[in-house]
Amino acid sequence: LRTLELDAKTGAVRLVENGAPSKAGVRWAFVRRAGEQENLQALEPLALPEGEGVTLVGVDLAPVLEAWGTQSGALVRRVQSAALLVRGGGDSPDPVAVGKAGLAAEIRALADPTVQPIGTTLPVRVYVEGQSVAGATVQVRRPDGTIRNIEADREGIAHVPINAAGSWVLAFEQRVPGDGQMTV
Repeated sequence: LRTLELDAKTGAVRLVENGAPSKAGVRWAFVRRAGEQENLQALEPLALPEGEGVTLVGVDLAPVLEAWGTQSGALVRRVQSAALLVRGGGDSPDPVAVGKAGLAAEIRALADPTVQPIGTTLPVRVYVEGQSVAGATVQVRRPDGTIRNIEADREGIAHVPINAAGSWVLAFEQRVPGDGQMTV
């Protein structure tokens, strides 16, 4: 699993795979904040802008072809993306937190998760290449490290119970038909 992590000491963002810096190729990255977006060709070095409101960092990794299962010659095209939401202060819902990022694979919050009260449910929609993914399984890693799988409905919406403050990681993997290959 590749994720974007924020270094609390330096404010730098880095792409991480299984706890170590990732060597994956970046196809496209961006930093979006209150009506501004900076498009990037690489993530590092990247420090988040200061100030109130939400900053969204997104990255699409270069797609890769991989062998699938034990079938001779069967390939899948792996499409991977990661996003990070960080609130720099303030407590009002921020449209940056709920906007569609345009990533190849995306979990979009339908309410601002940075101000979501504990004890409520956060609705999220799952997309692959711009299309909602019905029935996708969203893996939720809570701040205490526990993991729960939640299935999206026929509209690609999953409902994530918020039971603690802190850093949450949401991920999914879905096989969908592609151009003579499968897209994961």
